[in-house]
Amino acid sequence: MALDGRLGAGLAILVFSLAFPYLYDRYQGFKLILDNAPEKLPNISAFASAEIKFRDEVKNCEDVVMDESRGIAFLSCDPTRDHWDTIMVGSHLPSQMEYNICKAATDELSQGTSRITDPSDAGGIYKFDYASNPNTVVRLPLSNFPDPLDFHPLGITYRAPSSTFFVVNHRSSGPAIEVFSYTDGNTGSLHHVRTLTHPLIHTPNALTALSATSLLITNDHYFSIRKWPFLSTVEAYLALPIGSITHLDISAPDAVSATQLARLPLPNGIAMMNETSLAVASSSRPGVYFYDVHCPSDGKIKLELKRVIKTRFAPDNLRIDAQGRLLVAGHPHPPSVEKAMQWSKRADHSTDAEARPRSPSWVAEWDGGRARDLYVGGEYGFSSTAVRDVGRGVVVVVGLFERGVLVGRE
Repeated sequence: MALDGRLGAGLAILVFSLAFPYLYDRYQGFKLILDNAPEKLPNISAFASAEIKFRDEVKNCEDVVMDESRGIAFLSCDPTRDHWDTIMVGSHLPSQMEYNICKAATDELSQGTSRITDPSDAGGIYKFDYASNPNTVVRLPLSNFPDPLDFHPLGITYRAPSSTFFVVNHRSSGPAIEVFSYTDGNTGSLHHVRTLTHPLIHTPNALTALSATSLLITNDHYFSIRKWPFLSTVEAYLALPIGSITHLDISAPDAVSATQLARLPLPNGIAMMNETSLAVASSSRPGVYFYDVHCPSDGKIKLELKRVIKTRFAPDNLRIDAQGRLLVAGHPHPPSVEKAMQWSKRADHSTDAEARPRSPSWVAEWDGGRARDLYVGGEYGFSSTAVRDVGRGVVVVVGLFERGVLVGRE
């Protein structure tokens, strides 16, 4: 009996020792939520001046990319995210999905079934000329796109050499990555080239282009909230390391080759620090994961985890400025984001727009050795991406469930 007792105690100690790092990590995550309650957050702005622009023109812009040479930012916005969110709380559209229905909802009232009938109310890519005086923002028209009313853009990346956009689209028939050719001009336009689908593009969030035919994407969940809402929620709250980083080879004109490279908890933003270093944000285990990128002679990309930097908020998207500094935007208090999303399912947005619960923003930069806060506060909320034009001293911040864009001048 004494031996059995010692064996049981030994097993208990072993189990506790193995579980302690995970339990401590979860404790730190929940402590962060308590510490970042909106009423406890300081108001910080490192900008010489800041202004919220285009509140009436753009809404729910999750991502933004910059072309510094022309002083232009491209915004990925989806007004229907109030009702159609397949990332955190599932689709909010009415459920009869024979797919002609994804003339998606502009409003989903408790008793209503209104649908989008005007493409200008659907998701879109906007061209923001921040270098002009006055600043202008225009929606880029889509040509050759099969269903503009079912465009739900999320992550976006742009390759200036080939004038190509890659856009995550959470359409009603399932997620995809849309490829567009960009033509510049007074307003600009996007011509649809192809749609990328694959079983390993199952919960796409963010992406970065290594070349015109090579992409890295994040799948933020293993369990899609469309198919497994309960398991998807458990995955997020327990920070299970089963989301993925996936490489896509699209060199074949009619096929996509996909390879899973790494797994981590709720991977979100992704950015190449340089030719051999990759940064990936984890939103459920708040931090940034840094990988060495290896490209052996067989052409199969491999990732090697080198370090993890913890953040004081749940990071969303990542961007690198011209001086190599990492810009991180995210959410200090995820319960506030969840509260706002739940409100969106119930509200009459035509009358209750100002009643929406708020969620504060947190934007920081990391220069490889030191972190610095750029913006913390609730005047502009739901920060999801920040980009910087170093030469002009301009920072543009967009918000997942926010109206307009925040423009800071340094």
